[in-house]
Amino acid sequence: NCVMKSGSHYAEFQITGSLTFIGIVRPMPGLDADRFDWDFDFFSGMRRMNLDFLAQRSDDWGGSNIHACEYNTLDFTLKWTNWSEEEGSKEGERGCIHPGSDMGSISIVLNLDEGTIAVYDCTYSVHHKVLLKDDGLSGPYCWYVKLSKFATISMKRGTSQTEVM
Repeated sequence: NCVMKSGSHYAEFQITGSLTFIGIVRPMPGLDADRFDWDFDFFSGMRRMNLDFLAQRSDDWGGSNIHACEYNTLDFTLKWTNWSEEEGSKEGERGCIHPGSDMGSISIVLNLDEGTIAVYDCTYSVHHKVLLKDDGLSGPYCWYVKLSKFATISMKRGTSQTEVM
């Protein structure tokens, strides 16, 4: 089961290449992904897509209006959306320069008990933290990754924050 409903969740992503987006999104088991024959994107702003996503809403989603949240490894921003009118972002600072095209390690800590997400960019250097509180994260989420065609990524699950940092 890949759905996270409560507690803290830690994942480390090892990235080779560039232009990678890592995030969380609401589970949508009834979504017909075959309907989208173009570049599928939770942040496209396309009304038709957003309506399809919102049609998947269930009572599990709870009171949080944050339905997708992603970290952009190119401009170091964490953005979120409710697939209606509200979107937001927070900028982080790059903790180290990655050699060549390898982005290195990025760890994400999702704490559904506190309603926060934190991104630790460049595991082997100083951690720069981006916290999202607003109305908080609650209800179920799944991890997701969107890659450029020249990027690769591996994901490692941790059981405590120290395992991925």
